[in-house]
Amino acid sequence: MATNEVKAEASRHQNVRHDGVNETDNVRHEGVNATDNIRQDGVNETDYVRHDGVNETDNVRYDGINETDNVRHDGVNETDDVRYDGINETDNVRHDGVNETDNIRHDGVNETDNVRHDLINETENVRHDGVNETDNIKGN
Repeated sequence: MATNEVKAEASRHQNVRHDGVNETDNVRHEGVNATDNIRQDGVNETDYVRHDGVNETDNVRYDGINETDNVRHDGVNETDDVRYDGINETDNVRHDGVNETDNIRHDGVNETDNVRHDLINETENVRHDGVNETDNIKGN
């Protein structure tokens, strides 16, 4: 390696230390926003999208997009445009953000792509289906 290349390589690694913990030849920690308990692994990461290891497994990774400490995406049935936020969600009930607001969430019960519940004046046994309904007239 030429002298200039050696200097460049040394400079590049000056602030980046590998510790071998959970590292492989292809997965290295770079220390950006990492602590002893929070490691980034470079898998599906970019400069702006980092995994933080909170509640993550090998198959469940958070990407930090529109996430807060209490709102985490887990990649289950998610796409770039469909993100779940964990609010009132269970393993079987997922919000997809389609026609949803902070106060209006779909729960997937008896729903299809074209039929969405909005929980307004609804109970567990009374659901609106949007068929022949207007803003002021809801069916049960």
